[in-house]
Amino acid sequence: ISFFMLPPLFFISYRLMPRIWHAHGRRSRTVRTLYSLLNDGIGGARVVKAFGQEEYENTRFQKVNDRVRNAEMRVVRYGNQFEIMYSLAREIPSLLVASIGALFIIQAPGVFTYGKLITFLNFLGLMQGPMQFFSNIFRWWASSMNAAQRVFEIIDARPDVMEKEAPVYVDLKGDITLNHVSFGYEPNKCVLNDVSFSVKSGEMLGIVGKSGAGKSTLVNLISRLYDADSGEILLDGINIKNLAFSS
Repeated sequence: ISFFMLPPLFFISYRLMPRIWHAHGRRSRTVRTLYSLLNDGIGGARVVKAFGQEEYENTRFQKVNDRVRNAEMRVVRYGNQFEIMYSLAREIPSLLVASIGALFIIQAPGVFTYGKLITFLNFLGLMQGPMQFFSNIFRWWASSMNAAQRVFEIIDARPDVMEKEAPVYVDLKGDITLNHVSFGYEPNKCVLNDVSFSVKSGEMLGIVGKSGAGKSTLVNLISRLYDADSGEILLDGINIKNLAFSS
């Protein structure tokens, strides 16, 4: 009687665990998006105010914040289901043992005593601590594995930008030319579209635009942290894809 709830408990835990795992993963992704948005908004506050984009940024933040709230509510909902399930697994056996023990005391007086019933209930109470611990372990595992998965993704990630087998080693003066450069972080969603300009060594060029317009992306492309989807970037007339990283 004391252990009859354990098999269905483990089965339900096995079925519920993937949902808890995915809920924690969704919450982690939405929180990362929120932090990134806050970092961009606070860091580019002057640009946002200069272009009068406060309402636009507030709307963006509200949408992401709603996603974070929904993801958090999902985690809480599954966590409560898990807690209720384990509470039932702890309390139902105690209730059954007490009920059956009372029947034995009534129907077989002297054979089964109050002392034996209390002993059974005490032993059953000793199980509640470990069961609560395992309940917490399952939830901690779901949360920790999502964080560990992200770490392993970074460790196992292969660089998208690779150095050419026979790169060119030169001392660069700093002439920069962009010819019809287009780039996007996602397919069919360009951040930069057909950008062309030329800057000689020693010249200064100011690039302005609202937050998310692609100013930092442009610098990252020139530094070859990313490769352009189309077009070419030249340093001193040499395509940066042909240059050695050390150059």
